[in-house]
Amino acid sequence: MGRDGVKKASCTAIILAAGQGKRMNSQVPKLYLEVQEKPILYYTLQTFMDSKYIDRIILVVGAGQVEQVKKDIVARYNFLKGYRGNRGWKRAVRFGVVRIAAYI
Repeated sequence: MGRDGVKKASCTAIILAAGQGKRMNSQVPKLYLEVQEKPILYYTLQTFMDSKYIDRIILVVGAGQVEQVKKDIVARYNFLKGYRGNRGWKRAVRFGVVRIAAYI
């Protein structure tokens, strides 16, 4: 409930982070490329964590990246949860939307 007694709507952010960096000619997945000594994904997650409008974050990463993302980003920087998705951005979006249903 908000201060005015009205129930606050819940808002979930879905972050699609399954990029591989192929167009950047990089061997390192995009989410691990560093800017000021932190991976790019850190800044995305921190922005949503700091938002007063976002209640939950669903992080969709590529197959095979789940354990590394949990260890190197989610646990290291104290972000709440990491989820995995399948190949392709359409499947990743669907995966994230299906996960939202658990909170509705």
